[in-house]
Amino acid sequence: MAGSVSTEDAGSRPVKTPKVDEKAIVESKPPSTFDRLLMIGEPEKDEYVRQYLLFRCQYYQTRGFGIEWEKFDYHFSLCYPYDGAPPNFMNQSNEERIKEVTQLAIDKYNQDNGTNIVFVEHVSANYRCYGYFAHWVTFWGRDMSSPCPVSKLYQAKILHRRHSYQFPIFRVKPTDEGHFAPSLLHNADFAVSIWVYV
Repeated sequence: MAGSVSTEDAGSRPVKTPKVDEKAIVESKPPSTFDRLLMIGEPEKDEYVRQYLLFRCQYYQTRGFGIEWEKFDYHFSLCYPYDGAPPNFMNQSNEERIKEVTQLAIDKYNQDNGTNIVFVEHVSANYRCYGYFAHWVTFWGRDMSSPCPVSKLYQAKILHRRHSYQFPIFRVKPTDEGHFAPSLLHNADFAVSIWVYV
């Protein structure tokens, strides 16, 4: 039949390959710490309980600064990592806020102690919202007022509510042994300071 198409002709057509949208292909990035952690745990599971106890130990031993997030699969309510967290502030990124509160803590410490510490580099930051924000920031700083300025690791805890700030902890990061030292239990780290309005 002249009007019919043979199956040989139809089978010999080249198969169309679908077009790939190059813009849609995104390199897979490792998830951020915040995204990797599960929001809801299963408290009846042994692994959850084990991680919860380890988290509480790290939180209290390091005063909230030294959480080893890579060891955890869950969010716990004492604090959260800033790494990958959704923006917590309407007009600033988390990075901008961390830098701002760190600089405020440095300025307050310099004013109270006659030092000239300058910010060098951010290392880590954790946060929690209690009705006010608590920030635990670890950063490299250099005291330019010392005869031989050398970079040191500093830690600052900043409490922030509206336009007021409180700085209950500002210190050189203690050594691992220092976290357990009895003198740390009664030092100025735990003194309640007055709210500073900025």
